[in-house]
Order: sequence, then C-alpha cells, then structure tokens
Amino acid sequence: MKTGNVLSRRHIPNMLRLMLRNGLYAELEHKAEGSDEAYMFKVFIGYDYMMGVHSAVDLSSLQDELRQLAMYLED
Repeated sequence: MKTGNVLSRRHIPNMLRLMLRNGLYAELEHKAEGSDEAYMFKVFIGYDYMMGVHSAVDLSSLQDELRQLAMYLED
C-alpha cells in the first residue's frame, strides 16, 4: 500500500482489520470527485485503539449517542 492508492469498497474491511491489529497505519480518506481539496471524510486508528474520525459534514448531532456508548470525544 502506498500513499495515494485508491481502495475499492471490498478492501476497506481488511484495511480496517489490519489497522486495528497494528499491522499497518493508514488514514482512509474520501475526497469529492475530481477535487484536490481537503477530504470529505477521514478515519484513522492509532495506538491503543484510538480512532479518529474527521468529516466535512457536521456530526455534532451524534455526540450524545456516542457519549452514551462511553466514547471520548475531542473538540
């Protein structure tokens, strides 16, 4: 896997599995078609199962539900 490689949907579950097992570090990004601008959505999994989700869409409506699941949310 190299920087900038494009994955098909069928590869994403295996990539996430490897990321969770610390088999590799990757940031999965989705950009608007034909755009070199910032991502629309990005997810990464770091040390000790820390997961980062970044989105161009406002996800603040999910905060209460995520906190009920005992998830830590960073501002």
